[in-house]
Amino acid sequence: MMLSQQQSSESVGLLPGQVDPRKRISHSKNSRLEFDLAERRPKHAPPAVQVQADKLLATFAKEEERYGKEKNGNRSRRLASWKRKRDLNVKKDPYYDLAEVLLQIAIVMASVAMLSRSRPVFWFSAGLAAVGIPSFL
Repeated sequence: MMLSQQQSSESVGLLPGQVDPRKRISHSKNSRLEFDLAERRPKHAPPAVQVQADKLLATFAKEEERYGKEKNGNRSRRLASWKRKRDLNVKKDPYYDLAEVLLQIAIVMASVAMLSRSRPVFWFSAGLAAVGIPSFL
């Protein structure tokens, strides 16, 4: 429940006019690489080095473009999915709490039944466990 709550709230925090942080980071990597290449590229660099640098620049440009497109498409679908999971888990939360309490009481009562060798207490703990386990589902 906590993960879907966190994912949902993180995605909601991005307003429509804001830039996706991944796109901003990708843009800064791309800009830094262009600057480094412009500063350090010798005039007579081997063609293999130039080709590799151009491929890297193209990869960063594609990544930045993909992040820009993803903001509208996949992001909203993932956000809706996380919200549904969060809402479902919020609805199930009281049942989880009840099941947890019933199982803890069943464990304690089973311990008491073993120490006192009492069958009615054992069957009481088994009944609590039988009610508690389906509550988790």
